[in-house]
Amino acid sequence: MQQTEPTEPLLLDVRKAAKLLGISRSFLYELTAKPDFPVPPIQIGAKIMFNKRKWLRWVELDCPKTREKFDQLQKAEK
Repeated sequence: MQQTEPTEPLLLDVRKAAKLLGISRSFLYELTAKPDFPVPPIQIGAKIMFNKRKWLRWVELDCPKTREKFDQLQKAEK
């Protein structure tokens, strides 16, 4: 089975994630520092990255404040 390469990156660095959301990098750090934030950062070596699909899904669900609420909303739509 041949896999196709994605045309868009699956992970976003801090700068791109902040730009996608229309917020500052410092506010992004503030949001994601909360332990229950729905879209936790991914540490890859020294880089902080974010799953792009989860960010977009979080926004589609009107930015729920907690991971628990985010999970509930996703399950409710299945």
